[in-house]
Amino acid sequence: MSPRETSGPSSSITVFFRWIPFVATKKLRNSTLIDYLGSTMPLGVMLILVVYTYLGQRSAPGGLLAASIALAFTVGVHWWKRSAGLSILGGTLLYMLLVNLVFQASFALSHSAANSSGVSRVASTSGKSSYVSGCGTVSRGIAGLPWATP
Repeated sequence: MSPRETSGPSSSITVFFRWIPFVATKKLRNSTLIDYLGSTMPLGVMLILVVYTYLGQRSAPGGLLAASIALAFTVGVHWWKRSAGLSILGGTLLYMLLVNLVFQASFALSHSAANSSGVSRVASTSGKSSYVSGCGTVSRGIAGLPWATP
């Protein structure tokens, strides 16, 4: 089939379905249902996003503690400044700092120090020791901190 044979009905249907919201908007402009949905939907969407995020953070470094701290910070900044952009940006930055710097470091230290869970110490040619486990190798650098490896 050539493009000309299939474009007639398909393009007409596409234009029709793109036209419907504009016609419906004019007819529903003074509807109490649309006003109600417009005032309650943003809160409902945010609630669903918070629940979804919490359920997904149970196994992440920091888990629910990092998410709870960031959520409390976000709510506090929003009550203080009444700026959605500032509160979302601040909460996201705090969460990323907590997960990547605070809880990731404590997660690595707790897993590298647990010799009883199948973690074995391996000597390297540089004189530093490493710990090998099922989740990879954590190099022991300056003062025994895995993130301070020279």
